[in-house]
Amino acid sequence: MFSQRLDTEVRSRARQREFTLVEWIIFMTILAGGILACVQAYAGQKVTLTDHRLSTLASSLAEATIETQRHFTWLEAEPDSTMPAYEEIVDGEMVTTMAGVEFVITQRVDDYYWDGANGQFTKTAPTGALQSDFKRLAVTVSWDDPRGYAIDVAQHSDADPDGGSITLNTVILSSARAAQRLAMIDGL
Repeated sequence: MFSQRLDTEVRSRARQREFTLVEWIIFMTILAGGILACVQAYAGQKVTLTDHRLSTLASSLAEATIETQRHFTWLEAEPDSTMPAYEEIVDGEMVTTMAGVEFVITQRVDDYYWDGANGQFTKTAPTGALQSDFKRLAVTVSWDDPRGYAIDVAQHSDADPDGGSITLNTVILSSARAAQRLAMIDGL
């Protein structure tokens, strides 16, 4: 009888150990899953911060390009002058590197003229027009993602899937007379 009770007690403890081992395996699986979820959340947050940094740099470059064009000094280029002129605001592209990322700045310019006969602005220069009344300037700053996978940029247009782009638009007036004409029009 003693040996039967001892045998039953040994088997009972063995079952308890098996159950404890199963509990241990379940606990380790849950713990590993939790750690993996935390690591992925941290990595996702880091990606979001990098995306935000790149789009902020691109916005700053676009705004600086617009402000440079907006502060022209002359309507026509002066000989031997280093000051920008209104007529020198044209389509163009340049590349710059900031924070180890290469940004491509593309500037697209459309000239608009006042057509007095039709009472509206047009892209076609009327007879006798020496210069446009205003220019519509679109500055697009694009970049390739240095991490090698696509990023999410809310302010993009036709973005490269492995990078991003931001486009800002503005109007640059050639003179006060153009400002008065533009005020007569309800929007562009």
